[in-house]
Amino acid sequence: MLFCYLRLCQIDLRLRCSEACSKRKVIFQDMFKNSNDSAEKGEHISQRKELLRLSQNAKNKELGCTEKLQQSREIVQKIRHHPCWNESQSLLGFMPMRDEPDIFPLLQDILERGKNLYLPQYQSESKTYSPVLIRDLKYDLIPGKFGILEPNPRCSIVNTSHMDLTLIPGLAFDSHGWRLGRGKGFYDRLLAKLDGVRFGVALNHQWLESVPHETLDQKMDWIITPSIVAKAFD
Repeated sequence: MLFCYLRLCQIDLRLRCSEACSKRKVIFQDMFKNSNDSAEKGEHISQRKELLRLSQNAKNKELGCTEKLQQSREIVQKIRHHPCWNESQSLLGFMPMRDEPDIFPLLQDILERGKNLYLPQYQSESKTYSPVLIRDLKYDLIPGKFGILEPNPRCSIVNTSHMDLTLIPGLAFDSHGWRLGRGKGFYDRLLAKLDGVRFGVALNHQWLESVPHETLDQKMDWIITPSIVAKAFD
């Protein structure tokens, strides 16, 4: 009887171990599948972003200088009439590239009104942008790494986590506030360290129904184009 009992215990133990192994196998298979699904999803989003960049860059090249200048003027006027613009004392702007809205008049306005103007400066070691206080647009700027005027190295980097208002360019924006940049993540890393209101500044063709986005992408609070002033949906 004792032998039979022990034999039954051994069989029961083997069954339990087998069931446990089977469960672990299923769990690991699910984890591996979920990991693969996440990787495939991330790769799919990246591909969609690249295709959209190609499309938007082509549209940028098609836009004539006169049309771009007119759209830029309308954007500037819309921003000037926004309550956040008038209420803000510290503002982070950008020096526009050839295919971005020309907001230079706004940068002049900030200085003329005695407010604090910051511009991003590229940091080669960390591959990020840092906000730098600008006091004179003529003497404080030099050509930077990407051919964009940026703060002279003699200007002081500001260690701050707050901007009342940040103006951000991009290749595309949507109604939820998602932004498509140029693929380097410079602005996303900068914005992750800053709070305050964010304006996505866009030409008409850069306002889209939907923009593919990933976990590290940063959202805008408002989108300003020549045609609309839109608060981003949650």
